[in-house]
Amino acid sequence: MVDYSVWDHIEVSDDEDETHPNIDTASLFRWRHQARVERMEQFQKEKEELDKGCRECKRKLAECQKKMKELEVADAESGKGELQRLQAEAQQLRKEEKSWEKKIEELRKKEKNMPWNVDTLSKDGFSKSVFNVKPEEDDESDEQKEKKHKTFVEKYEKQIKHFGMLRRWDDSQKYLSDNPHLVCEETANYLVIWCIDLEVEEKHALMEQVAHQTIVMQFILELAKSLKVDPRACFRQFFTKIKTADQQYMEGFTDELEAFKERVRGRAKVRIEKAMKEYEEEERQKRLGPGGLDPVEVYESLPAELQKCFDSKDVQMLQDAISKMEPAVSIPWVGRTWGLGGGLECPALEAQEEQSAFCCYELGSVPGDINAASCVAIGFFPSHCSPASQVATSPWLKAAVQCLAGDGGGFWGLWEEAETRGASAVLTSLSPHALSAFQEAKYHMQRCIDSGLWVPNARTAEGAEKGGEEAEAVYEEVKKESSKEEKGNP
Repeated sequence: MVDYSVWDHIEVSDDEDETHPNIDTASLFRWRHQARVERMEQFQKEKEELDKGCRECKRKLAECQKKMKELEVADAESGKGELQRLQAEAQQLRKEEKSWEKKIEELRKKEKNMPWNVDTLSKDGFSKSVFNVKPEEDDESDEQKEKKHKTFVEKYEKQIKHFGMLRRWDDSQKYLSDNPHLVCEETANYLVIWCIDLEVEEKHALMEQVAHQTIVMQFILELAKSLKVDPRACFRQFFTKIKTADQQYMEGFTDELEAFKERVRGRAKVRIEKAMKEYEEEERQKRLGPGGLDPVEVYESLPAELQKCFDSKDVQMLQDAISKMEPAVSIPWVGRTWGLGGGLECPALEAQEEQSAFCCYELGSVPGDINAASCVAIGFFPSHCSPASQVATSPWLKAAVQCLAGDGGGFWGLWEEAETRGASAVLTSLSPHALSAFQEAKYHMQRCIDSGLWVPNARTAEGAEKGGEEAEAVYEEVKKESSKEEKGNP
């Protein structure tokens, strides 16, 4: 039978609904509660003092009994008096111990008869606090993130693509429920890259489908960040919200989707332009000649008349085109496209493999230094030019033309052996206009060689080895003839 009498005496400070009109009820309740708390503190203090006194008495009794045992073992005549004293002390301590225990027992009875209150009515059976705190993740380096992403994609690429092809909300929710590991940043990143790849491949409809699923995953991740929970624990909340969402929420989702599609199209356009530039640069590098110039660029810089000649590979057309130009105009272009020493091999333009050789153009008997300089500048053989006597009267210009005889190495000698006396004398004897034409033609010829548009044939290369010697020999011969003429005409 259950005894309910314990509930008859319960002390509660606010158990009276009605109080005297002259008494403040709230103050009365506070006073009663304060008085009860003070009584409990006093009772607890008294209990602690009794426990402390009882423990101290037991400690002294234990020490006394220990000393008595030591004296009994010694069994010395001199220790009998001490033993009797200890026995009397032990007897007194036992009486005190019983007295302390009696007081404690009375206090317990008093505590038992005390009325219960809100503080003693019950007590905690157990107390446990659990904090679900997500551990802070260590900052990963870019290399670690890249490795993690690569490993994840290699393992789940097929599943990610399957999710990207889903269309209905329910299908997406069910698939993520079956594969919760896909709810992460790696999946969202892969879907973004996939969208750009599809746009580059011009698969626009498929890109828009995958873009929809990309925004779904990004919305789930953003919801997880706002709730500060794992994304796998809140993706169901997203689908519940999106399926029952109001117009404003759906408009926000749609706006974000359209903005994402535009970003994908822009990124794909940039990637295509970059790929085209890389391809063009790669093709250009393949065309570069040994000197690092692009033959297409050199070809495109030529006048239209000369371009037609190169396109048709017609020597007569080339000669006619140059004959119609003024020397000041034709010399730079001749020097830019024709080679050294009376003939160069020309690789076919615009990736054509055929080669053709062009002969030098006969300039004719234009009088003056400009004609002689033209011969020197483009390296014609004397047989292709007017006789030396008709070119000019200066012995140095005669030497410049005559040194081209032989295997076509005279001009090479004049160019490469510029420090020799013959070459220096010829160059210094030219008029400023002729020297300028020579230098400009030399520059353009070198550009054609560097671009690979023109390359010296074997005949010219062999002749170049002895060009310097020929120039020096002709210089000495002309010098002797000049001395004789000066002696004959004082």
